[in-house]
Amino acid sequence: MQIDRQWMNRWFDVFNHTYFDSELPRPKFSVGHSQTRLGSMSCKCRRRMLKTEYYDFAIRMSNYYEQDEKQFQTVLLHEMIHLRIAAMGLRDNSPHGQLFQSLALSINRRGGWRISITTSKSKLKPHCSTLQRNVMLALENTSGATFLTVVNPAYVTLLERQLRTIASISHHQWLITTDSRFGTFPKVRTLRARAVSRNDYNDAISCGEPFTPRP
Repeated sequence: MQIDRQWMNRWFDVFNHTYFDSELPRPKFSVGHSQTRLGSMSCKCRRRMLKTEYYDFAIRMSNYYEQDEKQFQTVLLHEMIHLRIAAMGLRDNSPHGQLFQSLALSINRRGGWRISITTSKSKLKPHCSTLQRNVMLALENTSGATFLTVVNPAYVTLLERQLRTIASISHHQWLITTDSRFGTFPKVRTLRARAVSRNDYNDAISCGEPFTPRP
């Protein structure tokens, strides 16, 4: 099966209520096609007086491998444990230390889960219907307008050099995307892009995997 952000939102609510007393803050959700990480939890931190505060939480999951629903749920629960530790300002002796393992063991016993420190990907197979990977360029100009385009991979370095010389482009970002919406985009060799709404722009970025072109 494949998951999406709607699936993540739905099961986050179920698990937050069932295993975390509805205490977890809602993170940003995104789905990518990472081959190296089935899931990740990230956040920002700031120091206030003698206390470190964590905020802007995000959970990302990968659709690259074929997994059944319970396997995806287990990945989500794994990341939710990381979220609880960070959001509550708790301390652990390592990223998957004693506190993480204690919380995982408790949830495993309550729900019959098999949350572990790591999951071997050697026994997982890429999803048979893995979508085509496209190189996407997201652009924003000095007026705040947003644009998206799909680039021929052979021209990425050339266009990156050109972008650095264009003063009207205030921000740009390269991403790898498997979103089917961009399958109809022509693979451009010049700086041509489609104007899109801010919401569509942010949505495309959240679903893509950032990468840095070779110099």
